[in-house]
Amino acid sequence: MNPPNAPAAPGADASLDLELAALERKLATLASHVRALRAANAELARELAGANARSHQQAEKLTEARKDSFLLESVTGG
Repeated sequence: MNPPNAPAAPGADASLDLELAALERKLATLASHVRALRAANAELARELAGANARSHQQAEKLTEARKDSFLLESVTGG
């Protein structure tokens, strides 16, 4: 290992430039994946909200149907 102020070995700058370029590509890829995952997450959150609303509506319908069934049984003596 070279001391901190020692001159770099020949080709070291090129090697560092290649490594930096590779890291920059990886960072750009990571940022792209994060954006895609955030968009997918937002879409899933919208879908879940819709499913929850439909579930609530179905639960209300079921409650009403049970009330109607109970009233029908009480009227018909069933």
